[in-house]
Amino acid sequence: MHNPINSELTLMQAKMFICNQMPIYRLPLLYGLEAGDTYESVRSALYLTFQDHLLLQVKYGYNPDHRKFYQQIMPIPQEDFTISIQLIDEDPIAYVSRRRSGIDLNRDYPWYIQFIEYQDKRFLYIEFHHICIDGLGIRSFEATFMNRLKHNPSTPLPGTLNLSTYRKICELQRSVDDTKHSSFNNLVLPQTTTMIHKNARLNRWTKDLQPHQQNTIAAMARTMNVTKSAIYQGVMEEVLMNSCDGEAYGTIGNWRIHLGNFNEVGCFARMQPQLLNRNLSLEDRVKHIFSGNLKRFMNQDQEMRGSLDFSIVFSYEEDMFQHFRYIPVDQLCKFDLYIRVHSYHKHTQVEFEYNRSKYSEDQMIAIYEEFVSILDQYAE
Repeated sequence: MHNPINSELTLMQAKMFICNQMPIYRLPLLYGLEAGDTYESVRSALYLTFQDHLLLQVKYGYNPDHRKFYQQIMPIPQEDFTISIQLIDEDPIAYVSRRRSGIDLNRDYPWYIQFIEYQDKRFLYIEFHHICIDGLGIRSFEATFMNRLKHNPSTPLPGTLNLSTYRKICELQRSVDDTKHSSFNNLVLPQTTTMIHKNARLNRWTKDLQPHQQNTIAAMARTMNVTKSAIYQGVMEEVLMNSCDGEAYGTIGNWRIHLGNFNEVGCFARMQPQLLNRNLSLEDRVKHIFSGNLKRFMNQDQEMRGSLDFSIVFSYEEDMFQHFRYIPVDQLCKFDLYIRVHSYHKHTQVEFEYNRSKYSEDQMIAIYEEFVSILDQYAE
C-alpha cells in the first residue's frame, strides 16, 4: 500500500531538484498590502492557505537505496509560521531581483516569505521554488489567500489530502514508451556567439505587443476557429521554420488536462514534444496545432512521446493571477531558447530567454520583427 505522505518526484520535479540552490526555477511574487491589511491578518490568511493546500507542506530528499528523489508531507506547526519584516531603501522589484534565493530543498520548505517596507508602502514578498507549484497552482493559491484575507466564505476547495496526484503522474510516466519518436532532430537556432561559461547564463529580451497586434491575433483566432494560443504558436513556428534547422521542439503543458485537478496547488507541469511541419501553410499549421492539442486533451494516448531535453521551448500563459506580481529573476537557462507569450490584464508580452553563450539579442529582435511582420499581413 502506498504511504499517503510520500511520493517519488515527477520527471520535471527531479530535473528541478538537481538544480537546488542554483539561480533557476525561482518564482518570486509581490503583493501590495492595502491600508486595512495588518501583518497579523496577512500572516493568518497565509497560514490558513497553506493548511488548505497540503501539497505545499512538503520537503524533499534523495533515497540512495532506491536511487529515487522523493517528497514527503510535513505539516507546518502554527507556532513556527513566522514572517520577518525587512525595511528596504530601493524599489521592491530591484530588491527581489538582486536578492539570492534562500531556499535549500534539502532542508527547507519550498518557499520563502517576508514582509518588506519601502517608503510608505508595505508588501508581501513570497517566493516559491517551481518544484512545488506551477502557474495554475499560483492562481489557485492566490484565490484561496485573497478569500482568506477578505474573509470570503466561498474559499475554493482544497486539492487532494495526500500525494496521490504525484503518484498517478509517476505511474503515467512509467507507462510511456520513451523510444517512440526519438529519431527526430531537435529544432535548433544557428549559433552566432562562442562565449564560454561554466553554466548556461541567460539573457532576457521582452517586447510588448501593441493593442492592434493583439486584435489581429484575436481576429485570426475567430476566422480560423481556433484558440489564440494556437495562433501565437503557429505564427512563431512560421518564423522558426525560416531561421532554424530540425523539427522537434517543446511546449510547456500540464498534467491537469488529463487529471482534471485544475484547482489543486502543486507542480504538474510537463514537457510536450511538438514537430514543426515545413510543408504547411500558416492556416493549415495553426489548425494542425489546434487539432493536435485537442486530441491530447481528449485522449492522452495521442501524446507524442519524447525527451524533456529540447533546445527550443514555447509556452503561452493567459491571466494566470490577478493580485500577485511575478518578477522574473532566473539567471540560468532552462533551455537554449525559451519563447514565452504571456497575457496579464489585457497586456501581452513576448519574452525571449536565451543562452547568451550561443545567441545574441539581435537574433531575438529579428525573430520578433518577423513575427510582427506576419501579423501585419493579416491585420484588418
